[in-house]
Amino acid sequence: MKKLIPVALLAAAAIVVPAQAGKPTDPGSQGKGHSKAHTNSKCKHSTLTKAYVFGGTLTANPTLTQTAGQATTNTTSDDLYSVGLTLTVTHANKYAKADHAKGSTFTDTLTDVAVSLGQNADNTQRTPQAGDHVTIKARRAFKTKRNCTANATAAVGSVKYKRVGFGGQPTP
Repeated sequence: MKKLIPVALLAAAAIVVPAQAGKPTDPGSQGKGHSKAHTNSKCKHSTLTKAYVFGGTLTANPTLTQTAGQATTNTTSDDLYSVGLTLTVTHANKYAKADHAKGSTFTDTLTDVAVSLGQNADNTQRTPQAGDHVTIKARRAFKTKRNCTANATAAVGSVKYKRVGFGGQPTP
């Protein structure tokens, strides 16, 4: 028993010494130098959006101008276009129906959108022309999260056009 007491004292000293060595000189100053302002993580995407999809039949030949992705000729995943469209609306989802009723005419130039082109009967890429089907996909901002500030680039009611898809060769 007398031999265990010095061993126990040495073990206790080994535990106490490192704990006291790491103590700061002024423990009350911990965390005071951290000046980064914290933001609410729930507000990362403060403006909520819904899918906004409509389409129809082209009434005039569209204009396509590539605005991004010219440097990478071997890949089309980063290509963006400016697309001038005139079409007669034939369908719209429930979020786009209020703006694009069936039978109405849509004329606009959409900037920085991805484009997918249809195919001819022989599976070659088709140049879009009047009479082809077109689908436009976008995101419409519909509300701001509670206790968050509105996103300046996506005001409520604004539409951000993302993709234009041209259909294949129309069937007679």
